Amino acid sequence: MLRSDAPQNFIQIGNIDDAWRKYRGLTLLLNKRMSHGWMFSGSIAFSKAWGNFPNGYLAFSGNQNFWDPNADIFREGRLESNRPLIVKMMSTVQLPFGINLSGYFRFYSGGNFTRQVTVYFPTTVQGYRPRSSSITVNAESQGKQVAVVRIEYGFAA
Repeated sequence: MLRSDAPQNFIQIGNIDDAWRKYRGLTLLLNKRMSHGWMFSGSIAFSKAWGNFPNGYLAFSGNQNFWDPNADIFREGRLESNRPLIVKMMSTVQLPFGINLSGYFRFYSGGNFTRQVTVYFPTTVQGYRPRSSSITVNAESQGKQVAVVRIEYGFAA
């Protein structure tokens, strides 16, 4: 908790030596070209994205800065863009009268999130006013919780 008259934090524009991200993935593809009136394409991807610096909008807008020690609590873990399993399938069938019917299916797992705790400060502490009324810190490793399973599908003629 900083006092309201404390100096401003130094904001660095550039690469941070301690920041890192890693990605590992394996993708299997299957394609059948158009013949005998149909075609198919599919893929399955297994992956893991982890690090200590998220790659979402908030990371670049200043909300995940390395200069704030409160942001360092449980910083390392799976990133918000981590999708451990992605399955995609699409197909086209030729119908009479020159009509093609196409469809697709996509499945995403992942969408990690981190449980957080917000601490609210009193209006004054030992006669000083805090700079902000609260601070939020991670309560567990980054990306510990899985939030979303997403399924999409559609057809077009």
